Amino acid sequence: FNKVDKILLDAPCSGMGVIARDPSVKLQRSIKDIQRSAHLQKQLLLSAIDMVDAHSKTGGVVVYSTCSITVFENEEVVDYALNKRYVKVVSTSLPFGRDGFIRYGSKRFHPSLKLTKRYYPHVHNMDGFYVARLKKYANGVKKTEVEEEEDDDEDDDDDDDDDDDGNDEKKADVLPKEQQQNNNNKKKSKTDSTPRQRLKRQRQQTKNKTTPDDDDHDECKPVNKPQLNNIKIKIE
Repeated sequence: FNKVDKILLDAPCSGMGVIARDPSVKLQRSIKDIQRSAHLQKQLLLSAIDMVDAHSKTGGVVVYSTCSITVFENEEVVDYALNKRYVKVVSTSLPFGRDGFIRYGSKRFHPSLKLTKRYYPHVHNMDGFYVARLKKYANGVKKTEVEEEEDDDEDDDDDDDDDDDGNDEKKADVLPKEQQQNNNNKKKSKTDSTPRQRLKRQRQQTKNKTTPDDDDHDECKPVNKPQLNNIKIKIE
């Protein structure tokens, strides 16, 4: 994408911030509703970030807001976006409001989430609200440390395989034929590892054991009977 300068994402939420003027929300919402809303909000925020251009001179900004005061729909969603995209939290420039949470219970969020703003009905005489302003500094998808380590390990494994193949080709000219055959059998046994191949190999081995050898055929041949025509019997 990268076609838009700025986006205001007023995401659909559980509406837990309007309980002061609509108490029925407490009875209509459950924890599963909040979890479903949080999942949808994460996907919408990532899509909004992907649409803005990080190299825009006048933009590259996404404002995320909800009419909820739950951490699951606010700080947790923004922290998720920070780990998935090249964005940072910047000041909202709003003159009032409480700072966003950087910790909640056992949860720990990025320190920059303190720049987000929270609004409470009993404090600010308005609906509960949350606002975060994100600045995109690079296009693309951010890789986590685990994914980067996995990519590095795969590259190292590929390099090792290439080195092993090159060394095997060099040694092939020097090794005796019997040893080369043994090495080829070892390589073949490594690749011959699928269940179908193992079953086929076992059947072949069983067949070889049950098939008699040539020596066994020789033992089964009838013994030639002695010829009695030329034998003279002497009778006294």
